[in-house]
This record gives sequence, C-alpha cells and structure tokens, in this order.
Amino acid sequence: MKQIDFFVAMPLLFLFLNGCVGISQEDLVLVEELQESSSFYGTSAEWKCRQVATPKNQILRHDLMNQKSGTNAQIRKELRTLRDEILLGKNFQKSSPVEIPRLEIEPVIDGDGSDWFGLELKEEYLLNSATPSGEALWKMAYDSKYLYFSALFRDADIQVNQLEPYQADSLELFLLTDTRLASYCEIVVSPRGDSYFRWGVVQRTGEIYVKPFTPCDVQIKAICSSQQYSIEGKISFLNFPGYLKGNPPRSGEIIKFMMVRTNLDGDSYSRTTPVPFLYDGHNTYGYMTAILK
Repeated sequence: MKQIDFFVAMPLLFLFLNGCVGISQEDLVLVEELQESSSFYGTSAEWKCRQVATPKNQILRHDLMNQKSGTNAQIRKELRTLRDEILLGKNFQKSSPVEIPRLEIEPVIDGDGSDWFGLELKEEYLLNSATPSGEALWKMAYDSKYLYFSALFRDADIQVNQLEPYQADSLELFLLTDTRLASYCEIVVSPRGDSYFRWGVVQRTGEIYVKPFTPCDVQIKAICSSQQYSIEGKISFLNFPGYLKGNPPRSGEIIKFMMVRTNLDGDSYSRTTPVPFLYDGHNTYGYMTAILK
C-alpha cells in the first residue's frame, strides 16, 4: 500500500469533505497523480514531488477541484507542467559516486587548472537529458585546507553579466558538505572572474530560501580568450558545515556537489552539467555524491 504524505493528502481530504462541484475526470486524474507523487521520494524527482505541497500549488489544486477560476486553463497548465516534471524524474538515473583526489602540493590559483591532478569529467549534458551534448573539462580536488575547482569551456560568444553572472556565461558550483542538512553553498563565476556567493536552504516543500554570503579565505581566477575561457578557484573548508570548527577534511568523508555551466549564445540561453542532471542547480536531491580520497 502506498504511503501518502500528510501535507499532500490533507488538503485533498478537505476538498472532498466540502464537495467538488463540476470537476472533470481529467482534472480529477491530474490531482490524484500529484497526490501520489510522494511515492517517488528517494528518486531524482523528489525535489519536484515536494513542490506539490507548496502553498501556491495547494491553492492551485484547491481552485481546480472547486472550479473557482472559470476555465482553469492556466491552473491546469501549471499543474500539468509540475506533473510532467515529476514523471520525467521518476526513472531518471542518478550519477554514480565519484572520488575527489587529495593534493599533496598546493597549486597556484591563476585561472589555469591544468597543473594539478583531480577528479576530471569531460562531457556536457543539457539539463534533463541523459545524452551528451558536447565536451568540456570539469575538475575538483582537495587538501587539508581547501576545496579546489576548475573548468574549461569552449565558447566563441562569451558574454558577461557582472552583477548576476548566472544570467550569461558562467560556472556555477553548488556544494552540500554536510549531507544531514538541506543547506548548501552556491558559487558563480563569470569568464572574467566576477564572483557571486549565496547560501541556500531547500525547505521541506522544495521551496528555496537564498541569502547573500561572504566566504572567508577564497581565491578565484579566470582566463578568457576569443574561443574559450577557464576558471580556477579554491575555497576554505572553514566556510562549510561539518568543518566550521577548523577540523580538516578526512579521507572517506562524503560531500555532495553539482557543477553547472550557464551559456548565453546570442539570445539563446542554456545550462549544462558534467553528468545527467534534472531541473536546476538548486536540486540538491540530484547532486553528485563524492568521496574524499
């Protein structure tokens, strides 16, 4: 027997007890499909499943069931989109765990990550796709103090947004260092080295709460040419839950992360990742699992 999330089921029970006037069979099936989405917890679709219980989506389902908005065309469209996103993730394969190597010699951060050995990923996947769309170079490593990251992207139309780098060409790095928490760090860097830092929390309903963040002991550089750009950085573990007291990272510890390339070519905007990944960089439920080597 399927277990239905309390916060999903209760509003529907309220609706049925108060009567649903004029509800079509198609709309009833749609609402029931969303109601049962909690059975997909633990899959790549969990982030979208949890969004069924946001206040906005609770109200949309209420209005659809009670036919309060005339044609309900827009409500139906929004709920169908959410339903389809959930179904997309139901059988989407999560990436296999990876290992992040430990560096014995601290590299110089100059924008070129080719002088150190780390985890290397060499493909690009458009969001929501399991088929590679191109090639890139994504790297990560660590030592007793820092987490290192690097990326190299080919790009013949480099565009920069200084204040919001993710709106143009950029590298986004999402880090969740304590897997017991829903709190993560977002780092965004433009091809010219403009940086943007945020702390985010994914709430129980999948809603995101984000605040500006000024990290300590961080260094980032970028190199930009007419056909490509590279980004290299290091950030102290002191910034992250699990390491705030100065305890160093240790072999065998697990962190979760995702790297995202935002790409603006002309007016065409896309996002790619080094492994198949669903929805958005804030989807902590789909992050890669990494073991510190």
